[in-house]
Amino acid sequence: MVEEGLVVFNSTHDSIKADNICLERELGASLIPTHPSIGVGCGFMLKTAWDNFDNVVRMLEDEKIEYRGLYYSRKAGIKRIITELKDYKLKIKFLDRGYYRESLKSIFVKFSLIISILNIMCKGELYE
Repeated sequence: MVEEGLVVFNSTHDSIKADNICLERELGASLIPTHPSIGVGCGFMLKTAWDNFDNVVRMLEDEKIEYRGLYYSRKAGIKRIITELKDYKLKIKFLDRGYYRESLKSIFVKFSLIISILNIMCKGELYE
């Protein structure tokens, strides 16, 4: 089974710009004609391996390249199943804001504070 991520663009200009940046950064994506089952956009889409898809979408967000939609493609034998990823863009933005990293940092600081308070309450007997 082959799993791929697909990005469909609004304009040919955006698709070519994204392809050029992918080539520069060696992201392993290629520009191909839009699959007939999608049927929207400028006629081109960017195709990449599924495990590389996050990197490509992150690049699009960083470079502010507009796209029409994100899709997951799975090919088993001769049959290809394509599913639109409607909420994928929101997940990337959520992670890019650093919320996840800041939450972990906050948890670590709170945990360290609790350990310090317990250590004081136990008069230094916790870590001796």
